[in-house]
Amino acid sequence: MAISHRDRLASDSIPRSINATDCRGLLAIIRLLHAIVRFADVYHVATRVTQCKACHASVNDPFRDLREFWARWNVQAARACWHLWPISRTKLLDVSLPPSFPPACHPMSASKPQLLPVEARTSQGIWLFLASLAIFFLASILLYVVYIAMRVQGDTPFAQPLALPWSFIPSTVLLVGVSFCLEMAYRGAKRDRHKQVRGYMVAACAMGLGFLAIQSDGMKRLLDGLAEATTRNESAYGYTFILVFLHAAHVAGGMVGLWITARNAMRNAYDHERSIGLRFCTLYWHFLDLVWVALIASFWIAIWFVNSKAAGG
Repeated sequence: MAISHRDRLASDSIPRSINATDCRGLLAIIRLLHAIVRFADVYHVATRVTQCKACHASVNDPFRDLREFWARWNVQAARACWHLWPISRTKLLDVSLPPSFPPACHPMSASKPQLLPVEARTSQGIWLFLASLAIFFLASILLYVVYIAMRVQGDTPFAQPLALPWSFIPSTVLLVGVSFCLEMAYRGAKRDRHKQVRGYMVAACAMGLGFLAIQSDGMKRLLDGLAEATTRNESAYGYTFILVFLHAAHVAGGMVGLWITARNAMRNAYDHERSIGLRFCTLYWHFLDLVWVALIASFWIAIWFVNSKAAGG
């Protein structure tokens, strides 16, 4: 009496002569599903979108349900086909399970250090660059004020009174105007208002050029004041000119970046998703504003020291 296929499944003793030809259709289905899930894994890696938020990672995975279903189905299929496919047990069960969630970039589940997203790394570089410039200017300003105070209190005070050029007033207004225009352009880019971005970028470039033109006149007046002194050691104009020149040099470098940013803005390169270049330019000019305000404050302190000593002496 022949043993039916159903009785063969229910039997505990399965003949070892059964091979893969008895379940050729099931083998084809398993291979097809295996290929689909492999493609899903590759697509998942290629299209994973990582964003830095509260948990530092969030992943858009359209194939998550499919891969979880495959993991469950694979176990059930392996149990059902264990007796029908004795020669391919290891091949059937050798299927990688879905990636663990949360993803490897999550700090709680990462086994090795992971790189930050490109925008996050760029932001870190921007802030490190600005921090290094801040240390440089802070040290220069402190050195200037301390040196002026030591000279005034010492045996060889400055004999020539110190005065700031009147051109520093309009140049300060123009410098603040550049920062304002860049901030408005950045806000317009976050709202995809390209016309607003282009208009404010043109205004920022014009104000930046005006600042350099007026500032050059102010530096010339500082050099004229230094030339009127009997000796350079008797005047504080030289040290004041050095600080103004350092700031103007960084403004000139910022004009190069401002021109590149304005050119990109004319091509509508900035929007709510791509604005890191515009943000860097805006932060840099904000930084130049703060440095200039600190320089003006240090100049007024130096004027008070030098002129009070000259009037009393």
